[in-house]
Amino acid sequence: MDAEVQHNADEHRYEAVVDGQVVGIADYDDRGDALVFSHTVIDPLKRGKGLGAVLVKGALDDVRRSGRTVVPGVGTSPSSSRRTPTTPTSWRADRRHRRPQCVVAHGPPVST
Repeated sequence: MDAEVQHNADEHRYEAVVDGQVVGIADYDDRGDALVFSHTVIDPLKRGKGLGAVLVKGALDDVRRSGRTVVPGVGTSPSSSRRTPTTPTSWRADRRHRRPQCVVAHGPPVST
């Protein structure tokens, strides 16, 4: 299953797209020189196909190319045990209410 990773800056997220449909998202908070990734989810019907790894790699590669810092938050891996609703609309609503509970920095400290 071939997936394309797209940056949706208006929604503050990266999207995994297969056959024109969003099948996964990696949400982030924009903190200027850093993006804090707070939530990653793959459509439950598409799990087990490596889409989470493709999404995370594509997002991280794009952020690094831009010269910005990546800061992972809670639930920022394809193996996250937290399960969420399956439709992009409910993913967007869920993103607005979730914030990282802790942040682990990889690189220079980020001022908030």
